[in-house]
Amino acid sequence: MQVIAGLIGLIVLLIIGILVIALIVGALIVLLPAIIVAIAVWFFTGSFFLAGVAFLIVAIISLVAI
Repeated sequence: MQVIAGLIGLIVLLIIGILVIALIVGALIVLLPAIIVAIAVWFFTGSFFLAGVAFLIVAIISLVAI
């Protein structure tokens, strides 16, 4: 009985882990343009504030466009 419960627990935790990894990868793919723009703005201006603002603007546009 303990073996069956352990297998069920293993399967459930594997499914949860795969879903979490898929969500993280999906979020990175959606936010990739915002990350690239933020890096470019930081490179040209040297300002983390402006890079953050650019990231937020592009991220909001990306999320609204979905």
